[in-house]
Formats: sequence, C-alpha cells, structure tokens
Amino acid sequence: MGMSSILSSALSGMRTTQAGLDLVSRNVANADLPGYTKKALDQSAMIAGDRVVGVRTGDINRQLDTFVLRQMRRESSGAGYVNTLSRYFTHLDTTLGSPGSPAGLDSLYNSFLGSLDALTTSPDSATVRDKVLRDAQALAQTLNQTSAEIQEMRQEAERGIAGAVKQINELLTQIANVNLDISSHAAGGNPPADLLDIRDKHIAELSKLIDLKVLERDGGEVALFTQSGTSLLDGKPAELIFDERGGLNAQTTYSTDPQERGVGAVQLKSPSGLIVDLIADGTVRSGELAALIELRDDHLVQAQSQLDAFADAMARALSANEVEGRMISGGVAIDPSGMQPGDRMSLVYLDGSEQRTITFVSGDPDKVDPSDYSSPAPNEDVVIIPFGEWDADPAGVRQVVANALTDRGLDLDVEVSSEGDLEFLEDINHGVQSLGMQITATDFESGLGLPVFVDGDGDKPYSASLDGTPQQTGFSGRIKVNPKLLADNSRLVRFAEDTPMGDATRPTEILRRLGQDQHHFSSELGVSGTTAYSGTVGGYLQRVISMQANKQADATRAREAQDVVVSQLEERFSRESGVNIDEEMARLIELQTAFQANTRVIQSYREMLAMLMQM
Repeated sequence: MGMSSILSSALSGMRTTQAGLDLVSRNVANADLPGYTKKALDQSAMIAGDRVVGVRTGDINRQLDTFVLRQMRRESSGAGYVNTLSRYFTHLDTTLGSPGSPAGLDSLYNSFLGSLDALTTSPDSATVRDKVLRDAQALAQTLNQTSAEIQEMRQEAERGIAGAVKQINELLTQIANVNLDISSHAAGGNPPADLLDIRDKHIAELSKLIDLKVLERDGGEVALFTQSGTSLLDGKPAELIFDERGGLNAQTTYSTDPQERGVGAVQLKSPSGLIVDLIADGTVRSGELAALIELRDDHLVQAQSQLDAFADAMARALSANEVEGRMISGGVAIDPSGMQPGDRMSLVYLDGSEQRTITFVSGDPDKVDPSDYSSPAPNEDVVIIPFGEWDADPAGVRQVVANALTDRGLDLDVEVSSEGDLEFLEDINHGVQSLGMQITATDFESGLGLPVFVDGDGDKPYSASLDGTPQQTGFSGRIKVNPKLLADNSRLVRFAEDTPMGDATRPTEILRRLGQDQHHFSSELGVSGTTAYSGTVGGYLQRVISMQANKQADATRAREAQDVVVSQLEERFSRESGVNIDEEMARLIELQTAFQANTRVIQSYREMLAMLMQM
C-alpha cells in the first residue's frame, strides 16, 4: 500500500465518521418527535483491485420492525373504535342513571308505582292523588330529557362523522403528496428515510379513523385500502363525501333510499368518478368512523326505541279499555266502533292442537306495513284493518277481515250483525278460543282505562298509531301527563259520574296492569338477546337499564384491553425502532474515537511525508 492509499483511507474514514456524527445528532435531536424512527448509516468497503482502500458511506436507513408497525396500524383502528364506543356508552349509562339511584328511570318508575299503591288504600285523599300526578310528571319529564340527550348524542356523532371524513381526506391528500416526493427521490436510489417517517406518521393517524390495509409499492410508495378491499389511495387519492344533517330526531334515521334517509351518508368518490355508499356496503368496519356510524344508526337508535317501547307500554297499559267478545250461536261477536288507529283486536284460535293469534291493528292498509308492528307475541300474526271506516262502511271492512282470514287458510265465516257487530262464525277445523279488543280511552268514563299520558304533539290520545310515521317512534320524547287529568285529579278514581271518591276500583286496576300484566316486547329491542321479551313494564325497564349498563361495562373492558395492546406494541416499537439516547451516546463516543484515530493516521502520514522530504 502506497503513501497515497494511507491518506485516502484515513480521509474516507473521517468522512464516514463525520456522516455518522451528523446522523447521531439528528437522532438525538428528534428522539422525542412522534413518528421519528432511529436511522443508521450503511457503510461498505472501498475496493481497488484486490485491496480495500477505504470506506464508503451508503444510504441512511430506518431501523424498523415492519411486523410491529403493521400490528400497530391494525390495533390503532381497533383502539379508535372501542374508545369511541366506550365514551358514548358511558355518557348514555350516566343519562339513564344507575339502578336504584334517586334520579334513575327505574327509581322514578317505582315511585310512580308506590304512589298508585298508596292511592288504592286512600283514593279519597287529594294529597295522595296529587302525589301520583307529580310522580307521573317527573317520570314523563325524565323520559323527555333522556330522549333529547340520546338525540343530541346522535347529533354529536353526526358532527363527529363529518370531522372524521374531513381528516381522512386531508390525510389521504398528504400521503399522496409524500408518495410523489418519494417517487421522485427513489429514481436516484432508495427513498429518503425522513420522507418514509412522514408518510408512516400520516398512515398512523389515518389508521385511528378507519381500518387500513397498506400495500408497499416499488420505490417506497404505498397504496391504501380498507380491510374490506375498497381503494382509498392508489396513485391518486379517493375522496370521501358526507352530507352532514342538522336537527336529528327519532324519525331521522339512515336508509339506503336517499328520499327516506334523514342523516348524512358517507360516500367514496374514486379518482375515476365512481361513487360508492360506504355505509350501505358495510365497507368501514373499524376505527373511529365505524364506531360513530354504528352509534348514530344502531346503538343510539336502539336505545331510543327501548325508551319509546317503555313509554308505549306504560301509556297503553293505563289507557286501554278491555272489550271482550260475546258468545253467539256458532261463534263470537264484537263491536269494533270506537277503535283508534293503532288499537288492536285479537282473535285466538286453534290450528290443529296449536293455539295461534291474529291481531287486527286498526290502520290504513295502504300506509301501514304489518312489519312496522313492533311487539308481536309468540304465534301471533298481524293484519292491518281500516276499522276507522267501520261506521261508514261496515261491509267493506268485513270484506277486508274476511280476505285476511282466507289468505291465512282460515275458513271462519265473517259477518256483520243487525246490531252492527262483527261476527266470527266457527268452522269445523278452527275453533275460536277468544276474541277481545284493546280500545284507547279518550275520556275518563268509557271504562276503567285511564289516559294518564298523552302525546305531547298536540296533546292527542296515544294509541300507538301506525298510520304515517309510527306514533311510538320518539314517543318517550313527547310523552306528557294528560292536562285534563291535572285539572281534575279526581278522575284518578272516578270512572263514572256516580263513582264514590272512596272507590279503589280504578286505582287497583291500573296498578295491576303496570305491576302484574305481561307485555310483549320485540326481539329487535335486544333486551332478551335475539328473542322477544315478555314481562311487566317495570321488568322490561330493568332489562333496558341492565342491558345498557352491561354494554358500557363491556365497552370499558374492551377499551382497557385494547389500550394495553396498543401500549405494549408502542413500547416494543419504541424499543426496537425508536431512538435510544444511551445507545446514541455510546455510538457518539465510538465515532469520536474513530475520528481521532483517523486524525492520528493523517498526522502520521504528514510526519512520514516530512521525513521523506528531508531525505
């Protein structure tokens, strides 16, 4: 090796250590910067012929555990999902109140029952009657407030979706721009490590909002897809579109039909112009966006429906007048006049050895779908019959009833009697077991039924009408105590003009209806898993509160577990890919020593060169 080779090797060593020192300083300076990964300098031997003549610096590379990075992205989506659910469920649970708490719905309902119980022993006490109405008002007002809070939570979720969509679009644009920068640099070699850090930081933020699948392209660019395979970025970014709505209420829900949809839809517009409804396609499955959509369209809608079903059952249990059919020769008869939209007539018959029920719901068959009927009992079939037209056209209504029976294979003969009753005459195959009606009381003297609660939308009677928008939808937000009853609380007792004030018949009856009668609640309410629930009104309310409390507890446990997983992954990633100051300081000392050694070599070279010049 000649003298020039000594100098060349030492100078290359100095250049390499200088590059190393520069990299150490950058690592240390950015150690606490989110998304920054530890960098290392590639080095290789300079070879001339068959000899090593120095050292060559190469690319700056990230010290990255790609497996942990992929896991972090996936678990970040899960964390964004469960954290959002947990936050909303906690709020909802607080709104409903803890079981037994003074302001909880169950406590207020039990206070109402307690007042009714006191009324059965002291019906002539004005103070007790006043207490009944005060407790009824407190219960109704709390239902109103809880319903309003649920709709405000849905509105907040709507705003959250709008914010998430905006962030997603911004991040997709930023990642697309970084992709362009990476591709332009990659033409001359490996992409700059700092650009890859910036790209991955944006992807990490995006993964919290929506579930991602990241596909690495040649040259360092990435393509982004949802886990279901919908393209978000592949060259050019897609654009998410959201038509945010205001003033959400119980009637404004999501529908695939734009004419029926009352909330915003999340649509994806591809670079080619193709538009896809991400909610209808079920494309978004995790991340904060998925949780907000589920909350707005499913969880909170179900919570509203549960409250509405409670208000419905309570109001109808109190106001219904039971009318039994009367036995006639060869069958049974009943007078359907006075039925309100939503009132029901039930025909129980034998199908072989099995007892079945047909429930005729008063309503307009052209406006009401039987599937809108929300609480069928086991072995119950629902038919919509225009009983409101009975007085004007009994023959026409009779024909609708007869057709409904024929469609179900029943050969019962249906007639209109001379007294104006609807008659069901038995056949040899199907024996009528019972026939009865529940007619909504619109006054205080048509029976023991008492319209304690009315629909606050015009103070109209509540009969669970299905004509148009089902009256039950949002009823918990409109329920109020009947103003006529507040003006004359003696009607809590008096069901006829000559009813003595000490008569406990009506208070005893309405207490029995609430405390003992079994009511049927749809499986869609979810209070009994995937099956319908039958029980008292109070038992159903307990199920609702327990279910929501369990959902909150499950979401909290899921959030805590997910936080542990994410924290462990972040710690592992930081340990393997983050900057370790102690390691960098050790590296600094190593580089300083190497620099000093190379300096000493050069100094020796100069001394040797000086000696040669003196010879």
